Amino acid sequence: MKRNLLYGVLAVAGLSLLACQNMEQDLSEAVNVPDTRTVFYAEIEQSEDTKVYADEDLMILWHADDRISIFNRYTYNLEYRFGGETGANAGAFWAVPNDDMIVGNALDAIYAVYPYDEQTSISNQGVLSVSLPEKQEYAENSFGRGANYMVSATYGTRLLFRNVCGYLGIKLYGEDVSVSRITLRGNAGEKLSGLGSIDAPVGGIPVLTMSDDAGEEVTLVCPQPVKLGATSDAYTEFWFAIPPTDFEQGITVTVYDSGFGSFEKSTSTPISITRSNISRLSPAEVEIVTPEQPNNEIWYTTTDGEVVTVNYPAAFNVNLVSNTYEDGRGILRFDGDLESTGNPYGGSSMQSPFNRADNLKSISLPESVEVMGCMTFIYCAALDHVSLPSHLTTLGYNVFYGCHSLTSLYIPETDDIYSVFGDCPSIASFEGPYASEDGRFLVKENKLYLVAPYQLTSCVVPDSIESINNAAFSGCKELAEVTLPSGLTEIPGFIFEGCWNLEYVDIPDGVRSVGSYAFAYCNSLREINLPDSVETIDFYAFTGCSSLTSFTIPASVKTISRDNPFAGCSNLAEFKGPFVSEDGRSLIVDGELISIAPAGLTSYTVPSGVTVLGARLFENDSQLETIIIPEGV
Repeated sequence: MKRNLLYGVLAVAGLSLLACQNMEQDLSEAVNVPDTRTVFYAEIEQSEDTKVYADEDLMILWHADDRISIFNRYTYNLEYRFGGETGANAGAFWAVPNDDMIVGNALDAIYAVYPYDEQTSISNQGVLSVSLPEKQEYAENSFGRGANYMVSATYGTRLLFRNVCGYLGIKLYGEDVSVSRITLRGNAGEKLSGLGSIDAPVGGIPVLTMSDDAGEEVTLVCPQPVKLGATSDAYTEFWFAIPPTDFEQGITVTVYDSGFGSFEKSTSTPISITRSNISRLSPAEVEIVTPEQPNNEIWYTTTDGEVVTVNYPAAFNVNLVSNTYEDGRGILRFDGDLESTGNPYGGSSMQSPFNRADNLKSISLPESVEVMGCMTFIYCAALDHVSLPSHLTTLGYNVFYGCHSLTSLYIPETDDIYSVFGDCPSIASFEGPYASEDGRFLVKENKLYLVAPYQLTSCVVPDSIESINNAAFSGCKELAEVTLPSGLTEIPGFIFEGCWNLEYVDIPDGVRSVGSYAFAYCNSLREINLPDSVETIDFYAFTGCSSLTSFTIPASVKTISRDNPFAGCSNLAEFKGPFVSEDGRSLIVDGELISIAPAGLTSYTVPSGVTVLGARLFENDSQLETIIIPEGV
């Protein structure tokens, strides 16, 4: 079983008391400045009464960025950060510097809380005030980071953390069901999240009491949809970390898919959650029910529960009559059936109804929509789920450009697909008739439209691909090496623009042209071998490739753009091949100096025979001190 992260137990070494000075305030101790040299050492607790395993195989471990609150004999909150590696069960905690003046009363003991929260406080009597998260993040076979509260209280230099919460395991299965979130609530209104207090006696068991104002629900959020096992024997388990609670009338669990479908399951059997132990329910089959969406409505959700702003309602072919948000769902209602979201071709009539809608999280379009307009959802950074209609005919230019949270998308069969995506680094897979078997490629009629960029470091494009869209690798920031298909004849413009980690590209024989900005700002590209079939290198094809040191122009090249293809290649020391000056430093086409190799040059003399200086010749050539230009240029 996978050993998940989270969250061990501490022992403290090298603890020093903080200096203090008196102030004219009614405090037993006043302004104290934290000693950032104090180091806390963490190790797994061996106490019999505290469970350090989530189950028989899963140890609770630390994560490299775990933070804790420490009240070091004073009632101010100090932040400490784990200095070890992810997966360790022991390591040091170091103080996070804080330049602010801090005021606090004296305590009889040292208290610590996981996770760190600047709002966590402690009374003079040592009672901790905390806020349990309303939303927890899914982790495979475990609770999510920050969900499992632990506390410690001691008189000495050893901190022994004890779990505060108990755990509930929900087992779910279902055919072709992917879960985006699960909401848990007790049928008798039990308090599960929000404000609570922890009485943590030194050497004793902590007791958590939830306030009357605490929340009655807790939601488990999946950063990426989790596909359920298909049968009861292959269930998927979801963990909640919750206060020790007796659910006398049972619980209700609501499961949401990636769209607007849901499934609710209630039990009437009492369930008891005890500190530091897990209770598990029997596997339940999930059958998602999606309500029918009228053709005159767009459904959506937002990150803040507020209505989304529609920037250009005129982009729709019908009038927007209302925009409401109730019961966890937003509804845009129109005075007729919705058929498009704008012009798919851009130009002067380009309108984006949801341009930079920062709070838009998910959206469902009615089946009547046939055309997606240009840039409909441009820069909707929080958008993580889209339901497109099955009768869609046209996907316009850059519909989803800058949708940083979009992780997966079902693309229905359409007549036209333009450059739909760009700067969408979280897309891990595609679904639908154009998706490859592994979901990595979006392909139509042997043309590669897009590669899912999430955590992609190496890519072999299948030989069945005959052409590639110019935005295919947009957002592939982690991509290091690529093998292009053997039948490719053109490297389109912008194809690898901004692939900062790209180091190697296998370009097949038969490629005849390299498009504009094709490798622009590929900062890690140290060398590239163009085949002898290449005839054209377009403008700014390699601009900003700051790691290139040498470049060989194939003898087959007939045309090089006079808009410097190598602008900003600051470490380029030589050219080889046609159009190259005798010293290898200059590229000259029909008397026009179009590029230089500037690395190491402090002085440069324009070669004889040059009559015209090209554009962006000396861009980023910061070492150049002298440029000598002959008469007649």
